[in-house]
Amino acid sequence: YSLTVCHTPSQSVILPHSLSYSLTVCDTPSQSVILPHSLSYSLTVCHTPSQSVILPHSLSYSLTVCHTPSQSVILPHSLSYSLTVCHTPSQSVILPHSLSYSLTVCHTPSQSVILPHSLSYSLTVCDTPSQSVVLPHSL
Repeated sequence: YSLTVCHTPSQSVILPHSLSYSLTVCDTPSQSVILPHSLSYSLTVCHTPSQSVILPHSLSYSLTVCHTPSQSVILPHSLSYSLTVCHTPSQSVILPHSLSYSLTVCHTPSQSVILPHSLSYSLTVCDTPSQSVVLPHSL
């Protein structure tokens, strides 16, 4: 199934178990967007979310934040995912254990970018970060 939210939801958006779905938020959500277990989904946030975006266990998903998030973006355990931040995040971007992921920051992050244990990942910073970029243990 597919969900499109063209304006600001006043409460959380929760999409549970599904084989495939897609969520597009065209304007700023006032609450968190939570996408739980799924084989495949994609999330696009076209404007600044006022709360964290949390994407839990999934085989494959992608997150694109087109403008500055005011809270952290947290992507937990997954076999494959990709994060693109097109503008400056005001909080840290945290990507934990994964077999493969990539992070692209097209503009200056104001906080640290932390990428922990992973078998494979790639980081591209298109402009100067004002804080450290930390890449720990990896093959």
